[in-house]
Amino acid sequence: MTFVMQRMDHGADIQFGLFGDGIARQRGTLHAGFMPSAGLGRFERIADASIGEMPGLVFSGQPFPTPATGNDESGDRPRSSSALADAVGDTEFFVADGVAVRPLALHTYAIDKALQALDDCLSEKLAALGVPQAVLDRTETSARPVDIDQWAAEIQKNYPAEALRSRYDGPVPVRLVIDPQGRPTHCHVLNQMTAKVLREAACSALLQYGRFEPARDAEGEPLPGLLRTSIQYELKNWPPVDAHGMKVYE
Repeated sequence: MTFVMQRMDHGADIQFGLFGDGIARQRGTLHAGFMPSAGLGRFERIADASIGEMPGLVFSGQPFPTPATGNDESGDRPRSSSALADAVGDTEFFVADGVAVRPLALHTYAIDKALQALDDCLSEKLAALGVPQAVLDRTETSARPVDIDQWAAEIQKNYPAEALRSRYDGPVPVRLVIDPQGRPTHCHVLNQMTAKVLREAACSALLQYGRFEPARDAEGEPLPGLLRTSIQYELKNWPPVDAHGMKVYE
């Protein structure tokens, strides 16, 4: 069994992947959480996935115990991995129900160091992209899109030919780095399960057509910032397929 975690920026949900024999490929929800805690949280599946020949699934959220709420199903989510260190220092297991025939329990030991490493790695990568934590801490208003109807139409009009031939469609969630002039300088896909041609097209189109208002501090001065958004590629009157070209049956 392989268990992976990733997060694209501070405050965002962490994405989790579970891979191994017996993982059920089906739509719906699962209940999961690090234990001991007050209970398991309920999470929506993002996608089916695989590592080599190992089937799996991906979901996102905060399945961590917190001192205030037991298991964080209330929506009162911690903003950073480091803020979770005390809460997860006593955890021993990750438990998931609804991913296999029987509930699954992985002996993870305490994950406080793993979460801190995740947070440190993220901070280093964002700083290298020109968005250090000190700048994020100064941000009063986040970056936001402007004239979105105009450039969203341009993106849809330039639907990738390869995706049309293969009948790929669906959402491509991304994280953008927006400079103080409102220009997108970097684009990173948040869900690697979507078709590669759509992932590449979404970022290329956003960097070319996207227009944004930059993040600002309390005095109104522009700052580099982050923006999470999603490009929805939609085929009209075509049989639906998933990102890997398999037919989707409702």
